[in-house]
Amino acid sequence: MSEDWNFYLCNVNNVLASIALDLGLRKFVPDKGRPILLWVWVYLKRPREDGLSASSEFESLTEVENKLTKTMIERFGAVLCGRITTDGLQRYIAAKKITPPKLRALGSVRVRLWTERDINRVRKELPGIKNGRSKGRARRIK
Repeated sequence: MSEDWNFYLCNVNNVLASIALDLGLRKFVPDKGRPILLWVWVYLKRPREDGLSASSEFESLTEVENKLTKTMIERFGAVLCGRITTDGLQRYIAAKKITPPKLRALGSVRVRLWTERDINRVRKELPGIKNGRSKGRARRIK
């Protein structure tokens, strides 16, 4: 993990998202020794109305991220390259429109570990869900 991080606000699947990305890793990618991308969802207890994290959850989210990162580095030699904060899939999971992977314990944290198969399944389901990802062509933002 480098000190060269950048942060972006944008829309992901028509939902506001905050993205943090370790730009210092760009000189090391692609890394053929790390062919697996791991997505971990951590659900916010009290998200803001726009779906982003509230300042009241900052300390607990930082603790979860630090513990999770430490565990993944120690056990698997993983590299934290970024994070996305959004209510995106959570609203579909809460409404039981998609079926997420089961919760698993990872140290003292319970997480959903999404496999490539899970991600591809949900990508196929989303266009058929009302207010899911658009089936139409991308629109140019002016």
